[in-house]
Amino acid sequence: MLRVVVWLLGSLVATGGGADETIQDLDAIAESARTFLQQRIASDGVSAPQVSINRLDNRLRLTPCSAPLEAFLPQSNGRLQGRVTVGVRCVEPKPWTLYVQAQLQLLAPVVVSRRPLNRGTQIAVDDLIVREQDIAQLNSGYFSAVDELIGMELTRSLQGGMVLNPAMLQRPRLIARGDRVSIEVRSSQLQVRMAGQALADGAAGERIQVRNLSSKRVVEGEVVAPGVVHVGTPTTD
Repeated sequence: MLRVVVWLLGSLVATGGGADETIQDLDAIAESARTFLQQRIASDGVSAPQVSINRLDNRLRLTPCSAPLEAFLPQSNGRLQGRVTVGVRCVEPKPWTLYVQAQLQLLAPVVVSRRPLNRGTQIAVDDLIVREQDIAQLNSGYFSAVDELIGMELTRSLQGGMVLNPAMLQRPRLIARGDRVSIEVRSSQLQVRMAGQALADGAAGERIQVRNLSSKRVVEGEVVAPGVVHVGTPTTD
């Protein structure tokens, strides 16, 4: 009798570790969702995405799928970031659909401050550094290259290691309201320079109104340098 019991226990140990072929393998469902997400979010500038699939309920008893599992995004899903839902379905022999929860971490080069910087600082190349960050959490935006920020002015103070976003930066003011400026009027046949007064602040590339101090007329032009405004055709009041 003892030999029979030992033989039965040995049989249970030998077969107990195998997958139950009468129910769907949950690991296969999770892997289908993970592979689908990795393929969808793989894009230029994003490193291999890290996908964590929430643990599936091991009480699930789904019919084994004889066809390849199909993963898809429910229509309610928007941008792929942070917590997302993925549908996994089987079409045969007995159709079923399961919705799986996942967490995404999307690593990409992001510009951060190298050290504390004060408000009003004009960015120099040594002020910034590029590090890989999870862009899924950067809802306010970010920059991926330092070069595009050189010469920009901070609108707030930063601590070291902070991610820069568009709201933190502005083009430096080249002209302040009330400044004496040089108005350059240019056309195909004419180039005239006259004294004027700025009626608004202006950064490079912005259009502001200035008053011609000689004629008292107001014209609009583009700020091209400190104290210099280019005007095409003069306008009258």
